[in-house]
Amino acid sequence: TVNRFHIKELSKKEFLLLFSLSKEALNKNLSLYVEGSASIFEEMRHFYKTLAEENNITFLEINLEAPLSVLRQRLEERVKNGKALVVKNDEQFMRRYDLYIKHRDVNWPTYDSSTNTPEEIYLLVIKRLSKI
Repeated sequence: TVNRFHIKELSKKEFLLLFSLSKEALNKNLSLYVEGSASIFEEMRHFYKTLAEENNITFLEINLEAPLSVLRQRLEERVKNGKALVVKNDEQFMRRYDLYIKHRDVNWPTYDSSTNTPEEIYLLVIKRLSKI
């Protein structure tokens, strides 16, 4: 079993619902694309890797990154525009950033969101999937 982290942003019940919906989506032959959460990074990785193995499907983890200065600027803009829902200051941001850096797997592909558009990243991921 995976060590449980304290979940502040979403309750344990909500994550169990997300995991349950993910299983149901696979039962209906749907693809899954899931954004990770720094708060439960290892839990999510373990759950989705296991789910992929149990269903004999491909698991692909990607890292979306940008220089720290760019990420801080994006946070500042979200806060200024009232769009920051959970992370609202540099301390909260750095806690999540440090967790991400600690737990990321550098063996998976990494795409820079400051130099690639979402469309370009999408095409890179599709290209990567076609090789698996």
